[in-house]
Amino acid sequence: MATTILKPHTQHPAFDLNLAGMNPIRENRQLLTASLTESIVSSNQACIYKNAQDGSHFTRAGKDHTSMSSQISSTATGANSQPRYAVIKAHIRAQIESGEWPAHFRVPSENQLAQDFNVSRMTARRALSELTDEGVLMRSQGLGTFVAEPVPAGSLLEVRNIADEVAARGHSYGNRILKLEQTTASTEVAVALGLAEGAAVYHSIIVHLDNGLPIQFEERYTNPTLVPEYLQQDFSAATPNEYLTRVAPLTEADTTLEAIGADGTVADALEIDSGSACLQIWRRTMSRAGTVSFARLVHPGNRYRLGAQLRF
Repeated sequence: MATTILKPHTQHPAFDLNLAGMNPIRENRQLLTASLTESIVSSNQACIYKNAQDGSHFTRAGKDHTSMSSQISSTATGANSQPRYAVIKAHIRAQIESGEWPAHFRVPSENQLAQDFNVSRMTARRALSELTDEGVLMRSQGLGTFVAEPVPAGSLLEVRNIADEVAARGHSYGNRILKLEQTTASTEVAVALGLAEGAAVYHSIIVHLDNGLPIQFEERYTNPTLVPEYLQQDFSAATPNEYLTRVAPLTEADTTLEAIGADGTVADALEIDSGSACLQIWRRTMSRAGTVSFARLVHPGNRYRLGAQLRF
């Protein structure tokens, strides 16, 4: 049987082989193996070089190199499936919740976040904007973005004086009295207060402030039969809640909670954009003598929250 001998055209320059006396088939097998080995090495080197150019993960001299953005991403989330803006948001929240970034701490700029996380400025801006809308951060024109104060929290199961809530946080309470008048009861107000439609009622609108920031729009209708001196009160010194609790002690309250978009009047009073998400509370309070007041309390959605704890 004839043997076919494969001979390369030239000896590979990387190998200095003495072919004298070698079996032809074995000779060609060694040469082919050598050529394949160098081809694989050359191919791997090309892949390594390409990966290095791309800035992605690559290995050289037994050392593992990873881009800074990959390290931040894995540290911040541990999940590569999250959108990049969500990764940045999670990182910022983690820094705040750990206490590393306290209230009023200046957070990195859009440019810095874009560089650290290897994303576009638009992606970094979305993360900062969403956290600002959620009340986690606050922006100051020309100064930057800062960690916001914790969002004030009220109780859904208690009727508390908002001035006391503000003071409990170590903040300064203030208010703006927009209206204090006698008017006639609409159908809705008359039903709520147990009066005849068109009966006289007292009407007040007050904006409550926490460190100068509007946090509640209060519109209240009061039964003049039960609190005849309501209009003579100085509500800049004591809130309607404080006064009513003193002269007509609370025995019962009905509360309804709903989400709304701020109308023009509320938006102007709370210094927010028209249509902004708000928390609206309808509250009717009663004493032993009857229904005392019917109030609408509106809070900006990103400046206030309500909570409740039930024990069984």
